[in-house]
Amino acid sequence: MIDNVKFQITDKNKFENFDETNKTVDLTTSINLFTSEINLYPKRGKYQNLDISITPLNAYINGSLHKFNNLVLFEKDHNHNDFNLCQINYIIDYLTEMFNIENSTSLTNLEFGFNINVSKDPQEIIDFNLLMYKNKHHNRDDKFGGKGDFKEFKTTDFNIKIYNKSKQYNLREHTLRVELKITSKRYLQNLNVFKLEDLNEKEVLFRLYERLLKEINELTIVDYFYGLNISKIDKENLIKFTNPNYWKQLKRDKSLKVCNRIKRDFKLLVEKHNLDKTKNEILEKIDLKFQELLTDCNENL
Repeated sequence: MIDNVKFQITDKNKFENFDETNKTVDLTTSINLFTSEINLYPKRGKYQNLDISITPLNAYINGSLHKFNNLVLFEKDHNHNDFNLCQINYIIDYLTEMFNIENSTSLTNLEFGFNINVSKDPQEIIDFNLLMYKNKHHNRDDKFGGKGDFKEFKTTDFNIKIYNKSKQYNLREHTLRVELKITSKRYLQNLNVFKLEDLNEKEVLFRLYERLLKEINELTIVDYFYGLNISKIDKENLIKFTNPNYWKQLKRDKSLKVCNRIKRDFKLLVEKHNLDKTKNEILEKIDLKFQELLTDCNENL
């Protein structure tokens, strides 16, 4: 569920002094090669996969809690396995105690999502079924030199990321990653998520889950229809409705009432020809995975 986080340490001086006393992280700074003057800031370091940065005014920690958990518990540098509530509780307690930052953090960025096993190659879903978000084209489509497939839809406060986890880690299962990447502290606070320890709470995870579902439902995910035996007019409308340029022009030229009517027509057309199987499977698998990861913490890690 929880992957990358970025948070500010609210008492920077306490954090810095604690590290200097306990040598928790080997921090480095820079030197002027001409004057030999040592710059006190910024100080930077790394603990496992977590990046630590200290400036004269602030201190931040940034990195994947999921990977951090796997490195601490299993010495494995990946995040393709499950990361349940019990493990989240454990690794947050571990992290806050190790750095002496209990209840003294302010979350600024967060990735919340799921690795789900789907019935077909995630590359097919990304290339042919995942088309738009709110009838707009994706902002980013990367292939990572053949090592992965990735689409991202960006907004002011968050991004929707869909990528091929099985190709990224050469997995045998068809594993798709669906993720809400929150890039705004304000957005987090509107969800009543303020500090790192808030992520221990089921109620917080439920709010994040509901927001993720809301945004997934805004995605246009349509099954491949070109080879289907359907009427000419239905096929022409599907081609038109799955084109983001059509919606851009429609929004410019038509009223909101007309746009909403045509959106309903598109939805009915998808349902008529049963072209929502992939999207329904994704939503169903996410729901099952979320329930599975809300593991009773009396169970084993």
